[in-house]
Amino acid sequence: MKLLQTLTLAACATLAVACADGNSTSKNSSKNDSTKSVDLSSVAYNGKIAFVRMDSLMSGYGMYIDMSDEFGKKQQKIQAELTAKGRGLEREAMEYQEKAQKGLITRYQAQSTEEGLQKKQQDIMAYRDRVMGELGQQEAAMSREIFAAVSSFLQEYNVTKGYSMILQTAGSNPVLVADPNLDITTEVLAELNKLYDEKLAAKTDKK
Repeated sequence: MKLLQTLTLAACATLAVACADGNSTSKNSSKNDSTKSVDLSSVAYNGKIAFVRMDSLMSGYGMYIDMSDEFGKKQQKIQAELTAKGRGLEREAMEYQEKAQKGLITRYQAQSTEEGLQKKQQDIMAYRDRVMGELGQQEAAMSREIFAAVSSFLQEYNVTKGYSMILQTAGSNPVLVADPNLDITTEVLAELNKLYDEKLAAKTDKK
């Protein structure tokens, strides 16, 4: 999926790092601003490194699954709308051509019809460009929101875990050799989905 590709590219560097002895101030800071980067100068190397399989994480993350499903439905709706507009214009053009060939319209009517068809074509193309641009902006915003949620969680997670660095594997940036025990994907995914379930439950309770 395109959204997953966008997310993994956005995560091509280190996903999150935090001080092994992170205090409550840094913890609260990450809650208030999920996109705030960690001060790397404060990270002390202690030999503890872990990695997350980003593609597996995203394919199993409830927030990603729901948002990508919603985005896919928007894409399908817009595509169907554009297809309908295009076919409607094509029918009008064929009807005009048939009448013109049979001599059923005057030269003035033909000129007016052609101008009208050209205007409709331009309008459809302008509409297509606008909605596709809006879709692109929505996709980028979704990518940022999901990645920010993962990054924020990992900063919170690392307050107690105390890793010097948490890396990610994705596409063109794999960890080629690593101890399987350093893979924290399953644990992180379970915690992320737990938080997402709690968020969904809170929304349901408010209704």
